[in-house]
Amino acid sequence: MPVQVPPPAPLRDLRDHGSGGGAPNLNQQSPRFWEIFFEVYEALPRQGPGNRASAAKALGLCRELPPSPAILDLGCGVGGHLAFTDAVWRKEDPLAEVKASFELDYPAMGWVHDILSAIAACGFSLLGHFTLPDEAWWDDFYAPMQRRIEELRGKYAANRQALDVLRQLAREPEMHRLYSDYYAYEFFVARRR
Repeated sequence: MPVQVPPPAPLRDLRDHGSGGGAPNLNQQSPRFWEIFFEVYEALPRQGPGNRASAAKALGLCRELPPSPAILDLGCGVGGHLAFTDAVWRKEDPLAEVKASFELDYPAMGWVHDILSAIAACGFSLLGHFTLPDEAWWDDFYAPMQRRIEELRGKYAANRQALDVLRQLAREPEMHRLYSDYYAYEFFVARRR
């Protein structure tokens, strides 16, 4: 049985909700956590899963664009189009560790059909959707994140609090490596009706 989610609200429910499973509860962190968090993330080529090939594929789903369209922000809209990614469940009954991770940071995470219903309820027509490929998680996000965490472990070798934060942050790519068959990032492209 699919995860129950509240009825779709206006477009606020169509925003990108984060970077996937295994992340620490971001709502209950100390100022020191945030210092280290930004020291890791600001050095990354991307702050979440994605890649140029997926962005190009999504842009290719947009119809009736001018010859040289201006894109405000992929994940936002262009010429009445809306393109965004969202975390979705892929398997029924995820392992307790996976479910607990997402319940902390994204308790309303649903299924592809939930997002499709929200798109329709908000007055959009779906132009297409696809699951981000594995390289979209690793090439410009998790692999650089792991390298950055290792760098900072050296810098903070004598700082137990910083090392604890780095250990927390390192859980996310490890969780994805072990359990990515339970969840994914889906790219959606829609257009205002």
